[in-house]
Amino acid sequence: MDKTTPEIMKLSTFELLYLLKVIRKERRDMYRHMNSFYKAGEQESTDEFKEYERIAGQNYMYYTKKVFVVENSMVLS
Repeated sequence: MDKTTPEIMKLSTFELLYLLKVIRKERRDMYRHMNSFYKAGEQESTDEFKEYERIAGQNYMYYTKKVFVVENSMVLS
């Protein structure tokens, strides 16, 4: 998952499909975490949950970008 775009573009279709499956799972998990922290922050009046929500949101965006790179690498190969 932590490979650069040029490294990802060199992978086989089979490797790209597996990588896509793994990244989509991580992205789904990050979305669930982000949503849980948002709901917890709504019930509690503390900034701690907001910080965790922000971090989970950043991770979600990172995985979203990786999904885009992998999907486009499959189209180009």
